[in-house]
Amino acid sequence: MKYSHLKRSVFFSCSLAIACSSAASAVTATVGTGVGYETYNHADNEHSWSAVFVQPSLELFHEVLPEDGGTVLSFSGHLSTRVYESRHDQRRAGAGAALEVPLAEGLLGRLGLDIVDFRDEEEVIDSFRGVQGAVSLYWQAADRVRLGVSHFRGEDRFQDVSGEESAISGRGSGWRNTSINSVSTPGAKEVYQTTEASVLWYLNASLDVNVHLASTRVSSSFPGEGYTGSEAGMGLHWFLSEYLIVSLGAIKATRRFVDGNELEPYREGALSTTVGIGWYRGPVELRLQWFHHDLDSQPPHSSYRREVTQCVLYWSF
Repeated sequence: MKYSHLKRSVFFSCSLAIACSSAASAVTATVGTGVGYETYNHADNEHSWSAVFVQPSLELFHEVLPEDGGTVLSFSGHLSTRVYESRHDQRRAGAGAALEVPLAEGLLGRLGLDIVDFRDEEEVIDSFRGVQGAVSLYWQAADRVRLGVSHFRGEDRFQDVSGEESAISGRGSGWRNTSINSVSTPGAKEVYQTTEASVLWYLNASLDVNVHLASTRVSSSFPGEGYTGSEAGMGLHWFLSEYLIVSLGAIKATRRFVDGNELEPYREGALSTTVGIGWYRGPVELRLQWFHHDLDSQPPHSSYRREVTQCVLYWSF
């Protein structure tokens, strides 16, 4: 939920993936290689850039399915490397586990745990190791309506790069935006917790809408980067045919930074939008996606826009 940690999820590519599965053990492995394009426009044009990259990846998923349709246990893992044609590389690895338990008729509980390791060779200050736990409750309130509430709590520990200066005043090329001159402290970490409420509404057999509201609080070792935030988001999936689906999404977020190291409190706002098209035919799946993130900061020099384009081709067997 923290849009200051876009690096957790903003990976995009044009890739060919091969998935191998076994119905008996519910194991799936996906190997992919991708090509993508990323643009970053900073308020200070000197630090704006765009680059093409390739991204090989590996994903694993294992699900323990009970014969009676009860509790489900699942495990997952992923590894990817993004190699830029004109910038330093990024690497990401992670693993997770989830437990889903039917609690009553129409009521489902879920516990989840995820760990991630992210390394950015160019913006070293953005490198971190993180762990996140989540507890969720879902209620099928009606045939076409599902309500959900989730609470996430996590901690990110950042690589100690004390004394190194980022290319931009502040820590990192747009992942964090602050006017602080010192870019790191030994043993720096951020602890966050987010509470989210959601509604999934199946309007008809070919159209569904998901709306969510969330509130986040972050405590940071970095001076002036602790904040409270809120966001509202909506996603739409429209099945145009048996083989074609259109997806639209938007998230509007705001956050208020607390004072620290003699800094005055200030606010930031962000708008993220996504447009995607998916085509399915037998074992082949083609996805096209465009993502845009616009951050408007009260310190104007910290504002930026990041845009990504995604084209993914999967082949499953």
